[in-house]
Amino acid sequence: VKELFRQTQSYQSIVSSLGSKNIKPWIRGLHGSSIAFLLGSLFQDLANQSFMAIFPSQSDAEKLAQDLSNDVDVSVFPECHNFLYQGISPPKKHTADRLACFENLMNGKPTFISTSIKALLQKVPPNPTINSYFRKVKIGQEIDLADITAYLVDGGYGKVELVEAKGDFARRGNILDIYPLNYDQPIRIDLFGDEVDDIRLFDSNTQRSTKNINQVTLTPVREIIFTDEIVTQWRKRSETLITSKSSPKYTFEIEQITYRLEEGRDLEGLESIIPMLHSHMSTLLDYVPPDTVPILVEPSWVNREAKQLIEQAEQIYQKKWDSNQFMVSPDETFIPLGSLISKLEELQTIH
Repeated sequence: VKELFRQTQSYQSIVSSLGSKNIKPWIRGLHGSSIAFLLGSLFQDLANQSFMAIFPSQSDAEKLAQDLSNDVDVSVFPECHNFLYQGISPPKKHTADRLACFENLMNGKPTFISTSIKALLQKVPPNPTINSYFRKVKIGQEIDLADITAYLVDGGYGKVELVEAKGDFARRGNILDIYPLNYDQPIRIDLFGDEVDDIRLFDSNTQRSTKNINQVTLTPVREIIFTDEIVTQWRKRSETLITSKSSPKYTFEIEQITYRLEEGRDLEGLESIIPMLHSHMSTLLDYVPPDTVPILVEPSWVNREAKQLIEQAEQIYQKKWDSNQFMVSPDETFIPLGSLISKLEELQTIH
């Protein structure tokens, strides 16, 4: 069926239009699984290009990934603003999925990303910062065990006696056990002196090795690593925040965040202040190759959801401001919709 579909004039016309930067295809009449059928075929036929499907909701983005699971490896870039409004950290699965998208894009690998407009509007740290989050460890490499341990602690891993859950790590002499977010099993790194002698996956229940591997890519547990530089940047911003509002309650909240950062404990939900810790922020679109094909699915619904997101954020922010509660402003958290549309127009967007 797919081969017959590829031979149709309509499909050939779409493929041909994607070869011309002056043509931005508009496709109508597709619903449900037919969207996945078309996009999966295009991604396979244009194998050297990345695709980004942008949906009105995260559930739609997840459904596309499920529909294509047998044919295409789709990376879902989930939204996380609702968790930050509530002062809680996004689930580890969300963080792992988001970091996986960044890693694939920075490695130059043709990637199919499925996301929502709300996730795309949220600003993300710039490329050099995200790139520094990933640590590759391979057999034969010399590493500083103290440095890796500090990286894990700063990245949100918890030191335990026995590694059982994602985000755990344990050190016993020259053996380092880590359960990264991006692996289905924990990793055991065995050193001979400073040199990595062996890397193995192991079962968290039996603690027995299951597979030898040559290298591992470590990621933080959060979408931020709270280094000394980050804490210093927050101190500078906090001074400005405190002078912006004459309120003991507001000042206390700011000082509590400073205390939590300095102590390195109780960092739950502090991902919300990420926009205040960098001189400039980026969007996911800043990471994609210039020949990436974005697909706006149901553009009118996407536009409506984007406007609702900003309106909701502004209402929550104003309510907190009036109640002398701290919240990062929507202007710092989200890119304006008009700016996002301009970025999309620079690419060959399918509507």
